[in-house]
Amino acid sequence: MANQLHLDAQSFSRYRNKRSQWDQMQEIRSVYGYKNFTDKSTHWRFIRWLYARAWLYNERPSVLFDLATARCIEQKILLPGVSVLTRLVSTVRDRSAENIWKKLSSLPDNVQKKQLENLLQIDQKTKKTYLERLSNPPVTISVTGIKNTLIRLQELRQLNTENWDMSRIPSKRLQQFARHTVAVRAQAIARMPDQRRMAMLVAFAKMYTQSAQDDVIDIFDRYLTDLFAKTYRKEQKERLRTIKDLDKAACQLREACVILLEHTDPSVHPKTAVFEKISEKDLIQAVQIVDSLTYSPNQTLAYSGLLQHYGTIRKFLPLLMEEIELQATPAGLPILQAWNFVKEHGKSNKKRWKNAPLAGLNANWSKVVIDKDSGTVNHRAYTFWMLEQVLEALHRHDLYILGSEKYGDLRAQLLQGKEWKSIRPSILRSLDWSIDSYESLTVLCKQQFLKNAEKIPEARSYFFKC
Repeated sequence: MANQLHLDAQSFSRYRNKRSQWDQMQEIRSVYGYKNFTDKSTHWRFIRWLYARAWLYNERPSVLFDLATARCIEQKILLPGVSVLTRLVSTVRDRSAENIWKKLSSLPDNVQKKQLENLLQIDQKTKKTYLERLSNPPVTISVTGIKNTLIRLQELRQLNTENWDMSRIPSKRLQQFARHTVAVRAQAIARMPDQRRMAMLVAFAKMYTQSAQDDVIDIFDRYLTDLFAKTYRKEQKERLRTIKDLDKAACQLREACVILLEHTDPSVHPKTAVFEKISEKDLIQAVQIVDSLTYSPNQTLAYSGLLQHYGTIRKFLPLLMEEIELQATPAGLPILQAWNFVKEHGKSNKKRWKNAPLAGLNANWSKVVIDKDSGTVNHRAYTFWMLEQVLEALHRHDLYILGSEKYGDLRAQLLQGKEWKSIRPSILRSLDWSIDSYESLTVLCKQQFLKNAEKIPEARSYFFKC
C-alpha cells in the first residue's frame, strides 16, 4: 500500500494511534465544510427550521424524520444517531402542538368557554351531542333543508368566533384540528386535558362557522337549479301535450300565407281571399294558440311556470338575506344593488318596485320582469332573476361572503400587513430562504455572475461586485 501511495511505510505507524482517526475526521470536516450536529449555531438553526416545519404542517413523525435527514445532508451537517433525531423530531412536534393549543385556548372568554363546553353535552331530542349535530350539515334539497341549514348557521354564530384573532395560526393546522375534533368521539374530547380540549373546540367553532355559510349557498344553489330544471321539464311536457293544437294552428297560418303569396287578382282584396278559405275567427284563434305555445329560441327557461313557486321561495328568502351578508367587487356592484333592493323592498307594495335597479337584465328576463304596456316591474320575476344572477356572481367571485372559504374574496386570501409580517419568518425558514432580502439577492447575483463567466472567459479578469 505504501508503494501504491508513494509513501514511507514508517508513516503508517501513526495511524495505529486512535487520536489520528479523530484528527483525520476533523480534517475532513474542515476541508469539505461539514458541521457537527451538536454545534451551537448549527443545532439552533436546525431546530428553528424543524419547528417552523412542524408549526406550519402537521406532518407524520416519519415524514418529518426523512425531511430532517435530507436537511442535514443538504446543509452538510453530520447525521446524529437515529434515536437522537427521532427524539428531537418528537419533542419539536409536541412543542409546536402545545403552543398552538395554548394560543387557541386563550382566545375565548369565560362565557364562550362555557358555550364551547356545552357542545359536548347530549341533546335530549336527537340523543346526539350538540357537537355531532352541528358538524353534520343538512343534505335535504328542499325548503326545509335550507331552513335547517340557516338555523345551524345561526347556532354556530352564537359562539361569536368573529372576534378571535387567528392571524398567527396557520389555516391548515386549524382545518386539521377541526377535522380531528369531528372525527373523535365527544367522550374522548371530554377526557382530554383542559388546554387541548378547548383548543379543539375553538378550531371546530371557527372553521365550521365559516363552512356553514358555504353549506347554505351550496344547498340553495342546488335547490334553485333543481327548481329551474323541474319547471323546464314540466313546460316541455306541456308543450308535447299541446303539440297537436300547435300543428293545427301552424297549418292554418301556413295556408293563409300561401294564399297571400299566390294572390294575383287585383280585383279581390288579399284579406278577402284569405277569409274565403279560412274564417277570421279561426285565423285569430290560430294566432293566439301560436302566441301561447311558443317562445323565443333563446329562451331556455319556462318563466311562467317558475313564477308559481314564488311563494315557496319567500318561505326562506328573508332569513337567507338576513344571515348571508354579500360584498361585491366592482364587477358585482349592480347585482349587489339588486340583492339589497329585494332585501329592503321584499314586502313593499308594487309602486316602490318601479325604482328597482335593472342593470344586467337580459332580453329574455326583461320581457317577463317589465310589463311592456305599463312599464311596471313584476316583483316575482325580478326576485327570481336576482337570485339567478347572485348565484352566478358568487361562482365568478364577483360577489363574495366575508369569512367564507368557498365563496370568499380571493383578494383577501393574499397575506398582507401584520398577518404577512407575523408569518413571514416561519414561511421563509421552511423554504430555507434568508429573512434578509439583500443576503438572498447577493447569493443569486454571484451565482449568475459565475454562470456568465463560464460562457465568457474574458469576464474572469473583470472585477465584479454585487
